[in-house]
Amino acid sequence: MEFQEQGGESPKTLPTVEELNKLSADLARKVQEAKKQKEKDIHQKITDRETLIGQIAKNEELLQEARKTLTFYQQLDEAGELPEEEKNKAEEMRNLISQLENEQETLDQKIAAISYQPEIEEKLHDTANQENINRLKEEVKEKFEQKFVPQLENLATMINKKWEELLNKKKIAEKKQEEAKDEIEKLLKEADEIVENKFIFQYLLKDAWSELANRDNQKFKMLIEKKRRSLGIFSSKKKQALDHLLDNWQKFEQFVQCKNEVEPAYKQIWDDGIHSEMRDEFKNQLTGIAKDMVQELKKYPQFLNYIQPYGLLHKTGLVSVNRTIHFFNEDDFKEIGNILESVQ
Repeated sequence: MEFQEQGGESPKTLPTVEELNKLSADLARKVQEAKKQKEKDIHQKITDRETLIGQIAKNEELLQEARKTLTFYQQLDEAGELPEEEKNKAEEMRNLISQLENEQETLDQKIAAISYQPEIEEKLHDTANQENINRLKEEVKEKFEQKFVPQLENLATMINKKWEELLNKKKIAEKKQEEAKDEIEKLLKEADEIVENKFIFQYLLKDAWSELANRDNQKFKMLIEKKRRSLGIFSSKKKQALDHLLDNWQKFEQFVQCKNEVEPAYKQIWDDGIHSEMRDEFKNQLTGIAKDMVQELKKYPQFLNYIQPYGLLHKTGLVSVNRTIHFFNEDDFKEIGNILESVQ
């Protein structure tokens, strides 16, 4: 599209949308490149500044040693103990000190020239602020862990100790039951030998075994006595075998007693109804610690993601990989997690 300019000049062609877009894109690219170059220059200047600071520290160490050496020379000279040929070295030391002091002054000026540039000052200020923030984060996290890790570790120790007690109690009960069972098997073997046919003897007791399995040793005994009375005069060996069982009846009583001890030992571990009171006690303690953690976190909400309070439960062993621990279940830890998240 053309238009007639004033003064009769020849018409000009208007730029296209594509040309304007390219112009804007080129300008944006140049601005971005300039920003990157500026950041690169700032970074280089800060690096140069750090190098100069390192040189000052190195020179300062050398300067301090030179001053100490010169002082030593002066003391010997004042005491008249400095050899003549060493006096020129004292002068060399003075020159070295003067040279180092001049270099330090030059380095200070170079550092100042870099540091007082506005963009460098801003960058150094931002870096210092970030360092302060990082230091504060570490201090807050350390303080938080010092307060709550011992509490959580103590609770984990109590839980594990109680769990071990229950496991040990179960193992003892199982061992006693196994020993009592061995005595019963030994007794039955002796009775088998009296009858001289274990199959006949087992058939003789077939109605009584279920009662022993149900831990009703009195009914078991009554059935044996009843069977004993029903035997005729030609069943003397069977009578003798049954008498052998009745004479050692305390072994059956011991077996049933041990069996009765094993079941509650199992239930204390696996049945929530048996140890619910114990579970509630531990859960209440953990809930109390979690609520205290929330109150502490409210002081530093900006550091919540850094502190990660739930992570302390893993760290102290209160939560395992599958989010469970003795006495607690998944819902318990969801509840604890909700408490800790309430600070957000």
